[in-house]
Amino acid sequence: MISYKELADIIVESVSLTDEGIVRSRELEIKKVLFVPKPLKVITGLRRSGKSFILKRLYKQLVGEGIPRQNILFLNLENDWLSFIRDTLALRRVYDLFMSGTNPKKPVYLFFDEVQNVGNWEKFIRTIYDATEHHIYITGSNAQLLSKEFSSTLGGRILEYDLFPFSFKEMLEYKRIPFQNAFDRSEYKNELNRLLSDYLNFGGICETFELPDETKISYRKSLIDKIVIRDIAERYNVRSFELLKNLMQYLEKNTGNIISYRKISNIANASEPTIEQYISYLENAWIIEKLKKFSWKTKSIFDINKKFYFTDNLFCHFADIEDKLENICFQHLARRHGTVHVFLGRDDKGKEVDFIVKSDHNQVLGYQVCYHLTEENLKREISSLLLLQKYMEDKSTKLFIISMYQSNKTPLPEQIEYLNIMDFLIS
Repeated sequence: MISYKELADIIVESVSLTDEGIVRSRELEIKKVLFVPKPLKVITGLRRSGKSFILKRLYKQLVGEGIPRQNILFLNLENDWLSFIRDTLALRRVYDLFMSGTNPKKPVYLFFDEVQNVGNWEKFIRTIYDATEHHIYITGSNAQLLSKEFSSTLGGRILEYDLFPFSFKEMLEYKRIPFQNAFDRSEYKNELNRLLSDYLNFGGICETFELPDETKISYRKSLIDKIVIRDIAERYNVRSFELLKNLMQYLEKNTGNIISYRKISNIANASEPTIEQYISYLENAWIIEKLKKFSWKTKSIFDINKKFYFTDNLFCHFADIEDKLENICFQHLARRHGTVHVFLGRDDKGKEVDFIVKSDHNQVLGYQVCYHLTEENLKREISSLLLLQKYMEDKSTKLFIISMYQSNKTPLPEQIEYLNIMDFLIS
């Protein structure tokens, strides 16, 4: 067991920031309830997406607002100094030690970073939540653990914030590249295009932004190995590690394409239930997101055809350029509307709309993504979007075609708006 002085040392080390970074949209949302003790706040997302960084900035603001540092318990549960905390008994002892030094006249804040590393942690959190008015913040990199099991344990008494890696706008803010108006975009055109290419190929994980391209590839491999080996293989006791890696590579090469569990099982010589289970592990680790199908005729949602997108383009680096472009469009829509409101549109004849969004304003948005627009593929994209509008005739619809750099010179039907990817990502 550690001493109070050692605990203070651990907290001071854990909350240190090497730079100020940028203020992200999720951080602003969380700060709106920073001084409201309940419900409990949960930040979920991919490893290295910035969860710990946001917690550190919240800690810094609390201290600036007059909360005594001895009233803020900040535990990074991946810190080697805290490797002894593997069960609720050890966690309770550290909590009791911390409480012995708090100011009873001030509120108490508890930050548990990567809490899934502690066995039965949810029982401890539930006990503290019910018995106190503490402000509790937890983060984790396992979607099933936090969203499903913990939500049921607390009966919905949580505010959950899903965190993606940096958006393209956040990348530009981090790089301090002006983009707010047409004059900025004209002056910094070359730099904006270079960064867009970087974002398309290597994604938005902040730690990669200053790395050379070849080092980004090495970083990608080490991050995948850590997630696949530690967060998936060890946690779920995966029998075939090789199958898991091959499955991820298959999904990478088929980013945004319709897939069949049966087809994959035949290729991989594994059962369909095993394939489905292994894919769910990748979903739980926040590597991929499944896009559900939206039925145009009945407007009901069902899950026969499956598409998967990656939460960051770093993980689909070896997909083709069309699929990479589609992947960042999915990420943008997921950030803006939430993944539960983004769907695949596909009718019985195979006519497809890349993304259908049910917006908060009872509006249906349709998006087609195409890297290069030609007269031939433009006709196909238009016909699919107009078919969507036909089936959604009882709802307000907005239709868009998104492509890479070039401006579209072919007249579009008045119902459809053209956007290049730059405008789409920073609008």
